Amino acid sequence: MNTPQPAADAPGWAILCHRRSGASGLIALLSGVSGAPEVAAEPFSAAGPWQDVARTFHAGRPEEAREKLRAALRSGMCFRHSLDGESREFSRMLADELAAAGYRVVTLVRQLDTACAFSRIVADRLDIRGRAGLAGLRERLEEGATMPRWDARYVRTRVRELVEREAVFDADLSALAPHTFAIRFEALFRDGVDALRVLDELFRFLGLGQRSALLADHTALQALFFGEHHTHNLRARSSALEALWIQIADELTPLCPSSR
Repeated sequence: MNTPQPAADAPGWAILCHRRSGASGLIALLSGVSGAPEVAAEPFSAAGPWQDVARTFHAGRPEEAREKLRAALRSGMCFRHSLDGESREFSRMLADELAAAGYRVVTLVRQLDTACAFSRIVADRLDIRGRAGLAGLRERLEEGATMPRWDARYVRTRVRELVEREAVFDADLSALAPHTFAIRFEALFRDGVDALRVLDELFRFLGLGQRSALLADHTALQALFFGEHHTHNLRARSSALEALWIQIADELTPLCPSSR
């Protein structure tokens, strides 16, 4: 893996991702490392520290929003941002200003397969946001909550929307400026011990030091493959969620690009 070197004066770093791409799990893993900085999740959201940037942008004042974004980035705060939680135009502005500020940018993208589509549809329908949302769902499932039944037309419509959106964001991510380290979800969460090599490169890129000295192999692998951020782990615990998977899996398979 050929890892780009961060700018010497880079003030901070950002993880740009799709929803349900494992970013929450990765942030949780990093936050447990001694010396790792605090990371703001979704700083442009309504409850985030930089909410005024997005509010100004969507009020039709993009240049003012850009100036506010530049001022915010000068703080050097590290953060995670889901690209599909904002407009394409906003994300382009963010990418431009991150590059201009010398931020180190990690892009984390998950291939849209049946498991990913299922996870995102469930998250949207049940209004699940990040690890906290999954924790709430886990509690409801343990209490015997049932899952709604969804008609095939709804599933097909949602998957087509996801496919179209992924194509747009993949193109935007591939065009990001230098000081960018690209990670595929599959390389971290599906490829076994090879994930350690990815983490080693990531730690160097973020300036955290030698990964093996800060995070033991077994701890990292346990977090990546058995973490509570995985929807499939919830399916294994919930007959209701497994029944929902069985109901819509046949609808997902012919629609997802990697399933054809």
